[in-house]
Amino acid sequence: MSVHRNIKFIVSILICLQIGLVSNAFGLKDVTIEKSPHDERSYRGLLLDNGLKVLLVSDPSAEKAAVALNVAAGSFNEPKQRQGLAHFLEHMLFLGTEKYPDPNEYSKYISEHGGFNNAWTAARNTQYYYSILPQYLPESLDRFAQFFIKPLFNADLVDREKHAVDSEYHLSIKKDGWRINEVNGVTGNPEHPMAQFSVGNLETLSDKAGQTPVREELIEFYKNYYTADRMVLVIIAPQSLDELEKLAQQNFSAVVKHPVKDNKIKTLAYTPKETGQKISIQTLGDYQEISLDFPIPSQQDKYNFRGADYILYLLQQTGPNSLYQFLKDKNWITAMSGSANELTTMQDIVSIGYSLTPEGMPHIDEIVRATFEYIYFLKEIGPQQKIFDELRAAGERNFIYADKTDPADYVATLPDAVQIYPLEKVLRAGNITQDTKFNPAEINQIFEYLTPQNLRLLIATPKVKGNKYEKFYQVNYKVEKFSRKQIAAWNKVAPTDKFKLPPENSFMPEDLTFKAGTTQPGSDEAPQQIISEQGMTIWFKQNKRFKLPSVNILIQLQAPDMNNTPRRTVLGTLMLYSLSDKLSNLRSQFTLAGVACNEDINETGLLLSLNMYSDKMPQVVNAILDYVKDPQINPTRFKAYKDDLKRTLLNFKQQAPFEQAYKILSAIIKQPAWLPEALLPEIDNITAKEVEAYANDFLRKLQVVALINGNATEKDAKAITNTITNNLKIDMSRRQLSPLPKLALLNNATDLNYEFNPHHNDGVIVSYHQCDQQGDSIVANNLLLVDIMDRPLFDELRTKEQLGYVVGINAMRVRQITGVVFYIESSKKQPAFLQQRLEAFLKAFEPKLKAMSAAEFNTYKSSLKNVLLQKPSTLAEETARYWSKISDQTLRFNFEKEIAAEVDKLTIEQVSKLFDSIWVNSKTRRSISVISKSKPLTDRKLITSISGFKAQQQFE
Repeated sequence: MSVHRNIKFIVSILICLQIGLVSNAFGLKDVTIEKSPHDERSYRGLLLDNGLKVLLVSDPSAEKAAVALNVAAGSFNEPKQRQGLAHFLEHMLFLGTEKYPDPNEYSKYISEHGGFNNAWTAARNTQYYYSILPQYLPESLDRFAQFFIKPLFNADLVDREKHAVDSEYHLSIKKDGWRINEVNGVTGNPEHPMAQFSVGNLETLSDKAGQTPVREELIEFYKNYYTADRMVLVIIAPQSLDELEKLAQQNFSAVVKHPVKDNKIKTLAYTPKETGQKISIQTLGDYQEISLDFPIPSQQDKYNFRGADYILYLLQQTGPNSLYQFLKDKNWITAMSGSANELTTMQDIVSIGYSLTPEGMPHIDEIVRATFEYIYFLKEIGPQQKIFDELRAAGERNFIYADKTDPADYVATLPDAVQIYPLEKVLRAGNITQDTKFNPAEINQIFEYLTPQNLRLLIATPKVKGNKYEKFYQVNYKVEKFSRKQIAAWNKVAPTDKFKLPPENSFMPEDLTFKAGTTQPGSDEAPQQIISEQGMTIWFKQNKRFKLPSVNILIQLQAPDMNNTPRRTVLGTLMLYSLSDKLSNLRSQFTLAGVACNEDINETGLLLSLNMYSDKMPQVVNAILDYVKDPQINPTRFKAYKDDLKRTLLNFKQQAPFEQAYKILSAIIKQPAWLPEALLPEIDNITAKEVEAYANDFLRKLQVVALINGNATEKDAKAITNTITNNLKIDMSRRQLSPLPKLALLNNATDLNYEFNPHHNDGVIVSYHQCDQQGDSIVANNLLLVDIMDRPLFDELRTKEQLGYVVGINAMRVRQITGVVFYIESSKKQPAFLQQRLEAFLKAFEPKLKAMSAAEFNTYKSSLKNVLLQKPSTLAEETARYWSKISDQTLRFNFEKEIAAEVDKLTIEQVSKLFDSIWVNSKTRRSISVISKSKPLTDRKLITSISGFKAQQQFE
């Protein structure tokens, strides 16, 4: 079998070598961009005369165009006196150019033509990207290119955008990820820019006496680092490669190439002075995590070996006789992870992370020792050719049969690869594939850095009593050198028989052929109901549109009254924790075999989601259901489940205030729905026996609704059905599916507030406005109204008035009941002011809406119709769309087309009338606002009890 598999890979590589020839225009030699034989997109690389690298991707089936430009400059290049300058520059480039001086021109054009735009600033790169409907690509490229040709850096907008950066900083200040990252930087080499503050705020960007004004430094930074030969442009669109090449030439040849500062950082982020130590960081969230971080030499030039990936694969094994299993059996950890990341051009870092149980906290030294014992075990047995070959086979299989990615997601990944790897390797480099070389010496060299002396042990927990303070994120922390005793204990490890290499993987796919069947390639047929019996409904579609040997399987195990009380909700969640803990034994085998398995509790039961190769479907489903049908709770692990759930609920208060408000709103208007305050009191007195009884009751009453979509025949789907029925006892006495959650039907003239304390200084308002009618026409009308209001709302309240970094509007729909949600979070203003400004915006917007020209109105309609009529770009996206119609029990598989048809009929008068009924007319307005506690808002009644409010509502 292995010989046959190798022959297939050789054939695939030969096919790759015959495709993707690159134009030699602008001096670039002919290069073959290696791609999968199943990738129907065409690729071309260009080097413009100014040195700007271009990767073009023609995808005739793409319904969106996407563009990204990456600059090899970031926060590492900032001067010490202007921390956050690279991020500030990223903001300022959006605010007007010489050709298009209006600061809203670019964003307005993108949003009006079915797209979105964004950017990010990292340590060594800054990336700008957007998507748009393909017919508007030429005009959008003209606007986008001006960022890098003649930006204005408008002096009138500098102060305003400083506040935007400051708002973004305040949004992150309570997030532990940012806090830990900042401490990780300041405890590194003080001579390295990682020790600097990269986000920026009003303090670091202010104009101080005797200092060069920030605008001048901004322009200087742009001149010093933004040059054409450090830029990579990627365009993905349905236009031909020749058309895309012409667009790239026309728009980006004018980007200037000029002498600039060296952007390479030649110091190490971590020297021996910053290793061999423990860094304890006080968190805001209630959890305990540790990370074993090992700096290693940069592996960027060794992408053909991937030694760190091999080591991490073995470290993260979850099966019997693994490090994970050993620590889990001790009840010291709940999860384990590993990663290898670039730090600088000179240094990478290998990290092994653990989430600890309360019982694990006193045993950190022993956990570290066990990790070194396992590393010693791997070093002693040496690099294994057989295991590396398995990784290569799996990686090559995943490369060849990769699911097609949405253009907006795909474009985000490619520019960085072009910056790092040879052009011919940009699609396959970065992962172990068939052309990755097994090099034991390279693997062993990395092992030499996995030592106690080279370890940075990060401990993140709220119980830290630090003696140091990081001022920007207000973090207490402590740095301690390892004792000689610790070093000696971790170095003095001996051979052990408690660890073994992973066993043979029985889930590895072998048959990757496409199934014969009646469905035609490209068919848009909806899934068919192939089984409809008491207790079981199976939907099936043999999908050949995506031409992959993959399948998505969704299995909803329904049971009545899953979460009709807080206690039953907690019982169901603990049942899920137990199942997830058991399934962790299969995780590493599943990952290598290309099986993605997720399990979740929802309103009607337990949902199992599988994305996998279609070979071995029954074996995979059977292995999962073996654990599902076993209700036994491990008594040793049960306390860990309860502790984990309790911490998760307590950490609700550590989420961004607007996220908290959103979830509170959902709990107010949905039935059933519970907040942490209702669930927490139930946890302590629940026993393992009670959870087992709940699980047994669940298994007795369950019914099955499933969807199988992909490379499978009806015979395969029925085989999966048999696997389910053979494993589970289906309740044949019930015909009725579990009831769906219901939404409160608000009364006319409802204007209510609910106050909450987010444990955060920011002011927040999340305001829900429910339409007073139902039906497809109202759904379409509401979606169009949200599209029309989206950009003006952002421009006014976020960009001009600077109320906060988080400002937006969304449509909210539960089946046919639809409405709008506004959200604002501000570090400077309180809810009363935010409410006033929102109402002022709506009042000012009404006459603008009524006066909108027919041409502008039709542009919005056309854009929304295009979005609604877009076909899913991946098998997973299509499956999710089908599943949403099955799970909401409407079975309206053509819903988007039907709503698009309703959009086509809408008039400005109808949209204006809906606007009036939702916001202006006090007799029809139905609204609930969730706000952070402050002075009460005038003319608003308070909801003082969620349960009391819900008891008085009608739900549908």
